[in-house]
Amino acid sequence: MTKWEEKILTSFADRFPSSAAAVGGREIRIKVRSVFPELQSSGPDPIESFLEAAESLERDGLVRITWQRHRKREEIESLTLKDPPELYKRLGKPSPLAVLDEARMRARLEVAESGTYQPFFSFLYENLSPEDASAGMDADFITGLRCIFNALEERGKDTELHGITPRALSILLFSESKRLEAIVHHAKPILQRASDAGIEVPDLSVLNRNFPDTLIAGRIELDFGIQPALANSAGLPLGIPGQTARSIRSIRLLEPGMERSVLFVENKETFYALSGKDTSYSCLVYTAGHPNPAVIILARALVQSGFTLHHAGDLDPDGILILQELSESAGASVIPHRMDESTFDQYLPWAYELDAVRLSRLSRLKDVTRQLKGIEKLVERIQDTRKGVEQEIIEY
Repeated sequence: MTKWEEKILTSFADRFPSSAAAVGGREIRIKVRSVFPELQSSGPDPIESFLEAAESLERDGLVRITWQRHRKREEIESLTLKDPPELYKRLGKPSPLAVLDEARMRARLEVAESGTYQPFFSFLYENLSPEDASAGMDADFITGLRCIFNALEERGKDTELHGITPRALSILLFSESKRLEAIVHHAKPILQRASDAGIEVPDLSVLNRNFPDTLIAGRIELDFGIQPALANSAGLPLGIPGQTARSIRSIRLLEPGMERSVLFVENKETFYALSGKDTSYSCLVYTAGHPNPAVIILARALVQSGFTLHHAGDLDPDGILILQELSESAGASVIPHRMDESTFDQYLPWAYELDAVRLSRLSRLKDVTRQLKGIEKLVERIQDTRKGVEQEIIEY
């Protein structure tokens, strides 16, 4: 196989799984000028090599050439794929249609044996596509997914793995440390599609290899449902992993007469600076930029415990979006702190330039966010100046 024959066939292979041809529709066609723009600026030798490759593939019945007249000579306008199975055979790759058939048959077998998740495997059988197959959802993937479901069921569908890491579990299940991680990664799109269709799917988030956490400071008491509660009498910053956040039943003040208010702080440096001084808030929480699951769970616990939520962040599009995300995640209104026109103008001499991409993020702001105190005027100043103010330079 020549270099150009391989390039032509590979370009078809990349496009075939998501094409109409893969599901019995019209043949897939590529326009030469769009797919191989390098030919337009190359010399006669590469063009001749390309022509020879295309004509050879046409003689073998893999493609059909469409010619056009251009500058007193004929050139190839487009190529149409005629024989997809032979295409993959030439490239030494499995056909996504063959992979799909095997995956669907494996899913069909699982329907008879899967019990709790029978509807999910029925969904796989009926909805797997050539594009799914080419993305790694083959028969072995189906079997591996069922092994993972079994392992989670044996552990009671709990939110923790109890003493075993995902990679250690992967070795137990597959004798390979990264196999479980790969299956979970490939499963996310099809699990979401099944969930959107109303099919019950297991929660695989326990298998994610990330460990969200946050910080909280203040003279508070964390109630985990056991006695005694954890009292932070010194008001020092405490690390709160996601696992710990999920166990919090309520949050109480050690000084009951104080107003129950919490200030969420976007930047860690600012959080530590404020945690070392008296503020008008009964506690502080570090949002770690865009709120991670630990922040969200802690915010909900604070809302349920009767705290009023406030937030201080960057005076730029992302900073306001973080405020919006925090409010939506917590299920409660969040009051901006020093996120207003006057603070922006005070620090404008030290602001940084915003590019078009960052500015465009203002379009994601919802009306309810713009109506928060100070935000609409702040947005106008950001748009007028095309600048943003980082939280680290603001003195609170």
